[in-house]
Amino acid sequence: MKSVCALMGLWLVFLMVGCQSSSSSEPVTMVKVGAVLPLDGPWSSWGENAKVALDLAVESANDYLQDDNLQLELVVENSHSDAGSALVALQSLHAKGVRAVVGPMNSDEAAAMVGYANANGMLLVSPSSTAASLALPDNLFRLVPNDINQVEALSALVESQNFTRLLPVYVDDPYGRDFEQLMHANSSGIEVLDAIKYEVQTTDFAPVVGSITSAAAELDPETTAILFIGRDSDAVKIFSSAGISSPLADFKWFATDSIIREATILNSAEAKAFAAKVNLEGYTFSSEATTPVVSTMMVTGMMAAKLGTTPSPATLGVWDALWYITEAYRLNPKAGMAELIENFKSVVNKSGNFSSQMTQLDDNGDMVPVRYARFAVEEGSSGIRWNLKGMFIKSINVGTLIIPATAIPTHATGDAVIGVLLPLTGASAEAGWGAEQAINLALKHANDYYQKSLGVNIDFKVEVRDTAGNPATALEQLQALHALGIELVIGPIYSGELAAVRAYAQANNIVIISTTSTAPSLARSDDRIMRLTPDDTRQAKALSRLITAQNKQNVVLIYRNDTYGQDFLTAFTEIFEGSVVDSYSYEPDAANFSPVLDQASAKLGEIAAPATTAVLVVGLDEVTLLLEQVQTGPLTEVRWYGTDGISQTRTLLESPVAVAIAEKTQLTCSIFDVAALTYFFPTQHVLESKLAPLLGGASTWNEISAYDALWISASAFAMTGPTAASDELWAYLNNLSFISGINGYIFNEYHDQTISLFTFYTPRETGSGPVWAATAYYRDYFVASDNLEIIGE
Repeated sequence: MKSVCALMGLWLVFLMVGCQSSSSSEPVTMVKVGAVLPLDGPWSSWGENAKVALDLAVESANDYLQDDNLQLELVVENSHSDAGSALVALQSLHAKGVRAVVGPMNSDEAAAMVGYANANGMLLVSPSSTAASLALPDNLFRLVPNDINQVEALSALVESQNFTRLLPVYVDDPYGRDFEQLMHANSSGIEVLDAIKYEVQTTDFAPVVGSITSAAAELDPETTAILFIGRDSDAVKIFSSAGISSPLADFKWFATDSIIREATILNSAEAKAFAAKVNLEGYTFSSEATTPVVSTMMVTGMMAAKLGTTPSPATLGVWDALWYITEAYRLNPKAGMAELIENFKSVVNKSGNFSSQMTQLDDNGDMVPVRYARFAVEEGSSGIRWNLKGMFIKSINVGTLIIPATAIPTHATGDAVIGVLLPLTGASAEAGWGAEQAINLALKHANDYYQKSLGVNIDFKVEVRDTAGNPATALEQLQALHALGIELVIGPIYSGELAAVRAYAQANNIVIISTTSTAPSLARSDDRIMRLTPDDTRQAKALSRLITAQNKQNVVLIYRNDTYGQDFLTAFTEIFEGSVVDSYSYEPDAANFSPVLDQASAKLGEIAAPATTAVLVVGLDEVTLLLEQVQTGPLTEVRWYGTDGISQTRTLLESPVAVAIAEKTQLTCSIFDVAALTYFFPTQHVLESKLAPLLGGASTWNEISAYDALWISASAFAMTGPTAASDELWAYLNNLSFISGINGYIFNEYHDQTISLFTFYTPRETGSGPVWAATAYYRDYFVASDNLEIIGE
């Protein structure tokens, strides 16, 4: 498996990517995956949203499966929002040879389908069924927690608002009955009154409204609230039928996940007005946060671009379901049903989801961790909309947390311009170009998410300037951006450039998000610089562990003579247990490396034990040219190591001479990388399916961190305003104890990433050309201290 681990300050998140073997000469194996969706009828909004999510998820999953010569064929059947029709749809899928099914979407259909699935060896993966009565050890697996958890959250919410009585209104199906009964059994501080129920087949809701009105006539709106448990389409009809002049509009209304955050409620003028008047509120599956949760925002934005409106929160689980089935099949596409189910459970229990949570199933196949978002319908300066009010979280490692929202998206309108400093020309132009592709992709995704899903009327834009890889030019370009009124800048990406602009940025309160700067000397608490990569004391430790583990006791160090190279030399010398026998520097603009190579070669010739000696080179893309100038002799008789400025660079792979030297010396380079752990999280694969075509090859941390940086920047403006000043932007960013990007971030007092995850890559020739192959992993954080894994050992 490929992997990613992200720890967030209030809950633990594990993210992951997986290793695939290439077997392009083998025929492609087609795997049928079914889906049972309510494409019409009362649940149709869920079904339509789920179909969009599935189409997008299958597209990215098939990209992921190419190296394994697997492809998914999606077969969709319509349940028509009817339990009997859902069973017929499942039978049809079985007849077509489908074994794994995404669905059902609701508990009524799940109750009708699970017996057939058990009897006929089919795997049902529901993204949104929650009825507690379906929590049984069977072939139904549910990727959301069952309603016992939501009842706990809602009960606490109702009590916190000083209501002592609750009038339930529910649809008479397994979902509605279960929820109403759970409220009676688990709301000890609230008197749950006799409920008003209505049949699943109800189309005329005037009698239902009449029954609610009659029951409410004897109740006090100051102490009694109404809880609606049903479908979003039913809620629209009840709210519209009642109207804001009804006595029912004097009561506070709560609702369950099938209603909360659904766009359907706001698409009806009458229902929207009623929902705002009663301050409709409740919990749903996490779909929004005041802190950046890039995995959620990315796929939500992609769906919003297709739908033109806010996707249903229930569709996050659709992505999870499709991807977990995908990985289970990838492990063994020919597995029998028992093995397929075991593989599925194994995947889920070592994964993260699109809500950025570590996942785990209980003995009944239901999700253990809980992450609900609390929303209320409120009227603001830009109209009526769903506003995030807080979170209810049950983490596997942290416990139960009830967190109020600290901010809401701005109602202000305008352009938010984000500055970008990248080396688009010069020796590092390839890295700058790659970062720009990622930023532009994130810019599109962020605009889709905030504008089409959240209704934030900001147009995010970027102003990109070329640093040419030169510190002086970087400073000039930052000054030019500041003259335009830009106070938040992505970049510079390298430490030498960041060192050159730091004083000016500090003097002018400019916020900088540097994606890959790592020099320890730039770890300062008195500036407004966030760095998304841990500083080089951590990378030096990782390299030292690998070099020592591979029995190298002496190191000759060649380094770039700038802040990056100088700091790394210091950090490595302090931590390496062996001997740095000598070090040789070259200037950043060097083109002739013969002097430094000749010195290093001469020193190596003096060492009596070449088998225990290595070369460590610290530089950027110019190392490709350096390798091209290496002569056969002492330099090619020892093993070479390198740092993140070299690792995975496409420039090196494009030079046959450099590749040949790299292979001869077994050049192994470290880089901060989400592939260093063993938990499956598909978010990076979804991003990779969009980035790789733009890059003409696989992405690296350079591009992934640039993608995250744009999202972090956009979130700052979305929560403050399009013309927010530096003080407001920094106040928001500085209060983020964590950010859940494609990789997770926990920041220290210097605003630097603290998680140590490093992958070591070595150039290898393949039948289709050279590639960077992962050869070792290093992890060092509080649950995996100083752990080195060498592949094959």
